[in-house]
Amino acid sequence: MILQAAPSQAMTIAGQIVLLLMLISDSVILGVWLSYRRRCRLAIERPLAPGDDTGWPESQGERPDDADTSEAIEPPARESAAQVSLSDGDERAEPDPGMPNFDLSATEQEALGASNMPKPPFAARWSAVHWYLGVQAAIVIITVLVMPLMLPLFLFNPNAAADPNAVQAYLQQPWMTVALLVIQNIVFIGLPLWVFRLYGASLRSVGLGRPNWRLLCLGLLFGVGLLVFSNYLDAFVTELYRFALGAARFHALERAASSVDAGAMTKSMKSFPMRLAMALVGSIAVPIGEELLFRGWLYNCIKRRWNPGVGMVVSGLVFGAAHFNPIASPAIVVMGVLLAWAYESTGSLYVTMMMHGINNGVSFIVLLVPHSR
Repeated sequence: MILQAAPSQAMTIAGQIVLLLMLISDSVILGVWLSYRRRCRLAIERPLAPGDDTGWPESQGERPDDADTSEAIEPPARESAAQVSLSDGDERAEPDPGMPNFDLSATEQEALGASNMPKPPFAARWSAVHWYLGVQAAIVIITVLVMPLMLPLFLFNPNAAADPNAVQAYLQQPWMTVALLVIQNIVFIGLPLWVFRLYGASLRSVGLGRPNWRLLCLGLLFGVGLLVFSNYLDAFVTELYRFALGAARFHALERAASSVDAGAMTKSMKSFPMRLAMALVGSIAVPIGEELLFRGWLYNCIKRRWNPGVGMVVSGLVFGAAHFNPIASPAIVVMGVLLAWAYESTGSLYVTMMMHGINNGVSFIVLLVPHSR
């Protein structure tokens, strides 16, 4: 019994460790950002000492010698970025001096004094920190959207809030599983698209331009190749687990993993319409949402900070870890690396969405066929 309970307990402990690490990292990020804001304020408010050229715009020429004047010379008043770059009729608000915009032109930076500000700790665009915080925001949004679906449970069972088993059983109902998957991928699609717009990045620049027949054929060809390779790899990893852990431990781990495996959830559904709905969501919505989140956003963040190779490996590792499946994750990591390679090679998210969709779709069809006879 202890051996059988160990894998589920280990997954619970791992989840708690992940939550603790997230809280610690959030605190560090907040502390770094507040420290940066404080250094910006100090840089703005610091008075000029005699002979100090800091803050004297180059456009004003050489600063007069302080020794030739009886009073400390103040630098000429700087114009705001709005005065430098905008016409009189533009009503855009002037930037906050405590939050320099490091995407301004050199002239605007000089006018604001931003060139003398401390270097920001995070990139203004395509920062991995944005993705990390964005995923946490997605979790909060999904939780808020799911709460109305929980009302029937609490209305008909007032004691459900104190019974974790009742909540878990409710969430594992087929219709609730499908609803959760739909909500999750609506957020996974909407959040990256909103961030791309915030970055000023066009859909074409992230691989969502107008598709053509060449890209569709590549997606189909790569998808079939990925399907064959991933299935062989998954079978190999499964046998490796079985050999390393022994039959008893492996079956216990398999039971624990089935609680987060979409295929196992679908197989357990008795209603064919629910299985069909699960297959459609898993074959269409999931590939679109996950490709936008992991390849379109995360991969680009890592690639721009380091290089494509690092981006492929890191995005693949995060992609595998996000599935929370100890048995399938090794194969999913390799799948994530291959998807990032295909994205980098073709420059199209349509290709990776097709690859992902073919891999998921065939897996769901295999589950549907025996039940549809």
